[in-house]
Amino acid sequence: MLIMSSILNLKTRQVDYTQAFPQATLDDPVFMQIPQGWYVKEDNLYQHSNPKHNDTTHYMRLKRNLYGCKQAARNWFQHLTKGLLQLGFVQSRTDSCLFLRHDCILVVYVDDCLIFAEINTLSASYLLQDERDMNAFLGIKINNVQQRK
Repeated sequence: MLIMSSILNLKTRQVDYTQAFPQATLDDPVFMQIPQGWYVKEDNLYQHSNPKHNDTTHYMRLKRNLYGCKQAARNWFQHLTKGLLQLGFVQSRTDSCLFLRHDCILVVYVDDCLIFAEINTLSASYLLQDERDMNAFLGIKINNVQQRK
């Protein structure tokens, strides 16, 4: 990838999608118990005077993905894929985490991405943090390798 990006004269970037899972909506109804120390009265949520209070009669329906939900990673990936396809990317048939466009190569691992191009287009559609050049990705140190002639 590094050799290919230097041949194509693409800039390399590493980005992390900010709060990735909550950016995606839920397709299926997911409910959670009211957090400890809170209670419901007249359809409103209030903090209880006893922080150990457990409301066992009310539940909340989530509108967005929440970290820890079984389907959260899948929903996020489907959300991201849909958005990338709308931005003109083509998903690789060989590796579903690889997205290609005439001016950009994008590799996804959960909420981390390697981008070979400019990131302006993506930052307009998703909350993300530019982690600058990719010298370490997912705990792996990456050294630039120059193509030998």
